[in-house]
Amino acid sequence: MPSSYYDNRHEEKNGHVVVFTRAGAKKAIWHYRLFVKGSTAADGSKQQYVQRSSGTTDKAEAIRIALDEYEHIKYRTRQKKPVSDSTFAQLYDLWFTTKKRLGLEMRFKAKGRIGRVDRVTWYQVHANKYWLPYFGKYLLNDLTNTICSDYWNWRESYWQRATDEDRKATPNYAMNPAKGSLKMEQSALREFFRWANSEGLLEHIPTITSPYTGDGSKENRRPSFEKSEWQTLDRYMRDKWVLGKGVNDNGKRCRDSVLFNREMCRRYIQFIQSTGMRPGELLKIKHRDIQKIKTNNGSEILRITVPRDTKTGTRDVHSMKGTVRYYDAIRKISKALDPEDLVFTNIDGGMLSSNGYILTVKALLKELKMYYDKNEDRRSAYSFRHYYAEQRLDEIGTHPKALDYIAENMGTSWLMLQNFYIRKGRNVDIDMLNSYKNDLDI
Repeated sequence: MPSSYYDNRHEEKNGHVVVFTRAGAKKAIWHYRLFVKGSTAADGSKQQYVQRSSGTTDKAEAIRIALDEYEHIKYRTRQKKPVSDSTFAQLYDLWFTTKKRLGLEMRFKAKGRIGRVDRVTWYQVHANKYWLPYFGKYLLNDLTNTICSDYWNWRESYWQRATDEDRKATPNYAMNPAKGSLKMEQSALREFFRWANSEGLLEHIPTITSPYTGDGSKENRRPSFEKSEWQTLDRYMRDKWVLGKGVNDNGKRCRDSVLFNREMCRRYIQFIQSTGMRPGELLKIKHRDIQKIKTNNGSEILRITVPRDTKTGTRDVHSMKGTVRYYDAIRKISKALDPEDLVFTNIDGGMLSSNGYILTVKALLKELKMYYDKNEDRRSAYSFRHYYAEQRLDEIGTHPKALDYIAENMGTSWLMLQNFYIRKGRNVDIDMLNSYKNDLDI
């Protein structure tokens, strides 16, 4: 730094501590520059100097502050700790790129999966949308319990304050975030702060507690359908929508590509409703992954092998009987029938856009005024998966063997079924396990 930058330069500790005022400054605030051999920044790189403002116009006080900070930096250097504080944004980027992302990708590959790592995407989306905009500007050691506590109010009202443009860019936003979603954020933030503390970057770990932690409240039932609603929707798709006679068609002729897309979307919805598969899993299914098999009583169903590059990895899904008819209907109209071809395609047999049927399902539900359930929660393609779970629980019960089957078929757990799908008043009937038939006819 050029000497002309300094006014009233004063040195201590053989020049390792320099106190000065800035040339041309309107107010003679004293600043200091410190040098400690071997000091490092948060990312492990060498940090030659630390320069800060003392915040005072009193020279003697500025010298005292500079010497105290010099001793503090010497101590941190001896302890092999970084000498300067960094912002949340800087350290989050360091943690995610050098530790968290690598760990997620390694576990993903260790399970034999390929393709996009959904958990990495989850962290990226939540960091860019919520954590960095709120915490990013703060120095890590300036984050108090109050600042962290206020995050949850900011987070819960985020989409109420969002612009129409922001909402349009994020079609799956939730106006009121689910308790489970907030608990996942809580876990992620706690992990980051624990890492920062273990690396000597954070002196005290702030309290990170979502509003619903330990409050005894249960998860909300996920947006689903009543049986009568499903029947109305299914008839509407069959008798009007796929024929170009929908509420919003107004008697106009629909293009062949539009009608094809609607028919495939109809089958896509029926597949989810009759298998419990995740919407994203279905879009990755190829014809080679589907096999017709017989149940114990001779009924024909589909055995669908979910690919490895999905949320929970590969598994076998057994459909309901009606799914065979849905699959046959797809094969009658599709131009992509080779074993390696995707089941759900556009009219030319090509791959769907990255949005799949998200916007089509949304438009369909809005046509029938079913987009919102009675709790004002928005429905999506996932709501048909939730409907599957509830219907299967009603049909075959909540016995342990039944729960095992449904959880395995859906790629989920007993806990998730109990938290989200078993309606209030229904309990797992352990006592009836022995009287339950040995083999579910599925």
